Amino acid sequence: MDTAPQTRAAVAAFRSGAERLFGPRLQAVLLFGSRARDDYREDSDLDLAVVLTDRPDDPLGEADRIMDAVFVPTMEAGRVVQPLVLSVEDLRHSQHPLIRDLRAHGIPV
Repeated sequence: MDTAPQTRAAVAAFRSGAERLFGPRLQAVLLFGSRARDDYREDSDLDLAVVLTDRPDDPLGEADRIMDAVFVPTMEAGRVVQPLVLSVEDLRHSQHPLIRDLRAHGIPV
């Protein structure tokens, strides 16, 4: 896992924004992708999954909401964030390759 100060700052800002936006619906924030697997490049984005208790009606809209809330602090930290919003049920049962990767390599943050 990437433990650079910039990554830690961006993850903290993202998690704080997710907690404010989603409140008790938020079950977890997971780091996944290249920065979780430790095969990233310096310009790799930061893949973060927001896991909610319920299935969002508009996952892309929810991803836009979180990006609006955290864009400035994550950019100030020097990381481009790529959010994914999904439900606990989707995380457990989806066979989509991205979700399988998230299950295999996701790190709670």
